[in-house]
Amino acid sequence: MNKTGIQILIIFLTLVVFLMIGGFIYLLKSNFSWDNFGISIGNTKLVESKEFQSINEINVDSKAIDLFVKESDNDSVVVEIYSNKNLEYNIDENEGKLNVHVNYTSTVTLFSFGNNTRVVIKLPKSYDGKFNVDAKVGDINIDSFENLEPTINNTVGDLKINNVKSVIVEELGTGDIDIDSADTILIKKHSTGDIKIDDVNTVVIKTNTGDINIKNVNNNFDIDGKTGDIKINNADIKEDSKIEHKTGDITIKSLKGAYVETTSKV
Repeated sequence: MNKTGIQILIIFLTLVVFLMIGGFIYLLKSNFSWDNFGISIGNTKLVESKEFQSINEINVDSKAIDLFVKESDNDSVVVEIYSNKNLEYNIDENEGKLNVHVNYTSTVTLFSFGNNTRVVIKLPKSYDGKFNVDAKVGDINIDSFENLEPTINNTVGDLKINNVKSVIVEELGTGDIDIDSADTILIKKHSTGDIKIDDVNTVVIKTNTGDINIKNVNNNFDIDGKTGDIKINNADIKEDSKIEHKTGDITIKSLKGAYVETTSKV
């Protein structure tokens, strides 16, 4: 490229930069909404808060949100929704059954970054009712509730649970599972992601891809995995257990009690 061509290119690029800066400043000063394009600018704010009494069943239906389950300050169930986006949501209660529906409504998802939408559900420490989550993208975080037995469905997102009575994961497409403690853990269908469990009595896992790391099993286990390492630190089991596996290492550091059958898939 000759000298004249280089000068023209420099002038052209300079004009483009100035036009972009000017346009951005104009949009910020106008009433333009980035939400129309699935892009959010600004801090998350509380958009809804409701309190309920005598709840014995909770159903959460969500899309593109993070869910946090925490302890309430009293015997009430509290639902809080935080977001920096336009939302479609509905919270209704009928005869002790609480339904929470939250849907992030941006029409274009390719550029849907900056979405800080979250739902916080606060439960009494002694809550022992049903708790069902049907999610389409988003992390799920549950604090310690010794009587809680959550049932989880999710397409994409990590699952973190502290101490609960039992856990049923009906299906998790892509995401890690981290559970501190539960009497019974049933993971029926898990596609991709690591699984970490600290302490459990009975655990059943069916997964495709990802490592499985269990610290303590105190009754029995049934693990069906395809690809990834399986490691159990301490298995003091009362019933016969089994591992069916295809690719990856299997390690049980300390084994006491009943028999363990290991099968390699073809």
